[in-house]
Amino acid sequence: FSCDLRFEHAPFAMLALPGPAFNFDFDIDGKGKRLVVAQHELVLDTQSHRVGDEQHHAVRTANTIWNCSIVLAKYCEHLSTCFPTTTSIIELGAGTGLVGIAAAMCFPSTATVVITDLAPAIPAIEHNITLNVSRARQGPRPAPASLHARALDWCAFEAGDFGKVDLILAADVIWLDELVAPLVQALVALSQPTTRVVLAYQSRSARTDTLVFGLLDQHFTRTPLEVTPLSHEYQCSLVTLFMLIPRTS
Repeated sequence: FSCDLRFEHAPFAMLALPGPAFNFDFDIDGKGKRLVVAQHELVLDTQSHRVGDEQHHAVRTANTIWNCSIVLAKYCEHLSTCFPTTTSIIELGAGTGLVGIAAAMCFPSTATVVITDLAPAIPAIEHNITLNVSRARQGPRPAPASLHARALDWCAFEAGDFGKVDLILAADVIWLDELVAPLVQALVALSQPTTRVVLAYQSRSARTDTLVFGLLDQHFTRTPLEVTPLSHEYQCSLVTLFMLIPRTS
C-alpha cells in the first residue's frame, strides 16, 4: 500500500516530550549505570554513525534514546516468557534499535528480529547491532536471536516481504500527528490474526491521544499491560504499555 505524505520538506512541528526519566550509560566505554537485559549490558553509539540530513523527521529523532524505548527494552524479558514460541519479531520506528536489540537478547537463537526505520537511520542501527552482537557472543551468556536491520517506510512497502510476523514492537513512534494514520496502516498490513503488537506510548497531547487511539481501536483490541514485571528502576510513570490484538471482524 502507499500513502501520500511528503516529510522531507514539510514544515511539520514535532510534538514535544518532557526530558529523559532515566540516566543509563550506553557508551561502550562508559562507566555509568548500565541497562542490563537478559544478562546483557546494552551499548549504543549515537555519535559516530549519525545520519546526515538533520531536517528529516526520522533523522532528528533517530539518535535519541526515548523513555519508552528503555521501558520496552527491559519489558522484552517478560515478553519472552509470555511468548516463548515466537519466531518472527519486527520493531517499527526503531531509531537507535535499542528495543529490537533487547528483544534479540531475550528471545531464543531460533527467532529472527528485524529492526526497521527509514533508510537514513539504518547504518546507525546496523552499527549498534554489530556492537551488541559481538559483545553478546563473548562468554557463557545465551546466544541472541538472529538480528537484522531493514528500511521500512510506513507509506510505501509490501507487507508480504516480511512474511508471517508473530510480534511487533513499537516504542514512542508518534512524534508527528501526520504519522498516526501511516503507522496504523502499517500495523494492520503486517498483522495476522495471531500477531501481537506491544506499543510503548508516552502522551504528547490530548489531541494526539484521541487520534492515535481512535484509529488503533478501529482495528485492534487494546489492553494496558501491567508494569509489575519491571523493577522500579525500569518503570516510568509517563510511559504506558499496550497489547494490541487484531480484530477479526
